[in-house]
Formats: sequence, C-alpha cells, structure tokens
Amino acid sequence: MLLILIYLNYGKNIEFGDKKTIFIGSLIGIGVAFGIESLHRQALISRNIYKITAEPLFHVSIALIVIVIVLAPLRGEILKSWLRLAAYWIPLQILVVVSIVIGERGVAGGGFFNAPMGEPISIFLSGLFLVISIFLIITKYITLQKNA
Repeated sequence: MLLILIYLNYGKNIEFGDKKTIFIGSLIGIGVAFGIESLHRQALISRNIYKITAEPLFHVSIALIVIVIVLAPLRGEILKSWLRLAAYWIPLQILVVVSIVIGERGVAGGGFFNAPMGEPISIFLSGLFLVISIFLIITKYITLQKNA
C-alpha cells in the first residue's frame, strides 16, 4: 500500500494528507509485522516467511514513521524529494533483505550474500535509509530557504 502511494505521488503535488497516509500506512505495517510475528510464535507460519516479511516490514515502518514526523511541518517540495529517494530505496532494501534471508536458508541459489545476517542487515539498511533521508530533508530545506 505504501509503495503504491509513493509511486502514484512521484511527480504530483504533495499535500499534508499524503504525509498522514504514509504515517498511517507505517502504523499498519507495524501492526502487520506484529501479526506475522504472532503467527510465527503459534507455529502457523514458517521462520522463513517470518524473516522475509515481518522483520524488514517492521524496520522500514519504524524508519518511515520517524521520517514522516520530521516531514510533517515542512513543505510539500521536501516530501516530493524524499519520495524520489523512497521510491528507489525501499524496493531495493526489500530485495536485498529477502535475498539475504533466502541465502541464509540455503534456498533458491543462495542469494546475494551467503551469511546469517538478515536481521542486522535489515536494521542497518533501515538506519541508513533514515540517515540519508534526514540528510536529504535538511539539504532540501536549506536550499528552499535560500531560494525563498
């Protein structure tokens, strides 16, 4: 849902409602991650499905909530710049984390990396996304202030 919003708004005017939608989508993502974890604890889904879905979803959702809180009082142009980053970063992060988890389980050819590091990589990539996003937001804010 969140990725659809990002792609639909890639070149359009951004309003506060879009920030609210991303925030709500992130909260839903956290809820879904906890739901998948609950299913895993009850042995209703496998550890592979849990590792591929719940952990990356939780980490990305937390990073998105922080970013949207930072973006809330700022102008739509800044959100538009950030959406460009998110439109590329989030799918790539999902591919990397899924490949790592598949690689550590020995399924589907071993993935990009053959190391048991799915969760730390997911946390690292989400943190890196957060840092790059904050840097982009600050840079765009300063640029817009100079031009105004």
